[in-house]
Amino acid sequence: MDKYIFLIYKKIEQFLPEQFQEYIKRIKSSTIGYRFANGMFWNLIGMIVSRGAVLISMIFIARLLKKEIFGQLAIVQSTIATFQILAEFGMGLTTAKYVAEFKTKSLEKTSRIILVSNIVMLIISIVLATILFLSSSFLATKILVAPH
Repeated sequence: MDKYIFLIYKKIEQFLPEQFQEYIKRIKSSTIGYRFANGMFWNLIGMIVSRGAVLISMIFIARLLKKEIFGQLAIVQSTIATFQILAEFGMGLTTAKYVAEFKTKSLEKTSRIILVSNIVMLIISIVLATILFLSSSFLATKILVAPH
């Protein structure tokens, strides 16, 4: 697997301008820089695959549904996405910050941070899902003006 990653990095380096070569040398010479770049690379690959899969599935769904129904689906998805942003509550960044800070100092504290953030996220998600479920008829009839 590392061999393929190395080949991908080499191909990417060929297309970068000369001014970036110094930064690449600095990243390669630093273990933290290399780990950071490697994490960014896999995060980018994950995002591309995820968004690509959603795009392809939405193209198929758009072909299957009528325009009006697909539009309603898009509105429902954007409403749910809004609630997801509220549910996230900044916990991902907060957890990442404290895990990075305490992972070498105290594994016990790190595990407590992860546990507490998971519990908080679960509680917030359940509360917001309940609110969304209970207000769905109101959202459909008054906000979206689509009582069906």
